[in-house]
Amino acid sequence: MAEQTVTMLVSADDHVLEAPDIWQDRLPQRYLDVAPRIDHERGMTVWKDGSAWLYSASDEGRPCDVWRYEDKTIPIWGGYGASRNSP
Repeated sequence: MAEQTVTMLVSADDHVLEAPDIWQDRLPQRYLDVAPRIDHERGMTVWKDGSAWLYSASDEGRPCDVWRYEDKTIPIWGGYGASRNSP
């Protein structure tokens, strides 16, 4: 995966933690490829040129969860929660 600028995701309902597969379980099949989802992968986030956080998937990175939505990948920063049923 190519390096991409991290889009900041602001949640208005932080007290609610949806199941990671909530969108995959409830949307019609034709929307699943663009539906929001949480993936578990190895990746790294770096501060680039004092102006932006960049994220890239990497075998050398740490295990992390990321939101995927259409063509965006948004790492779930430490301190934010995501419910998960299986490791």
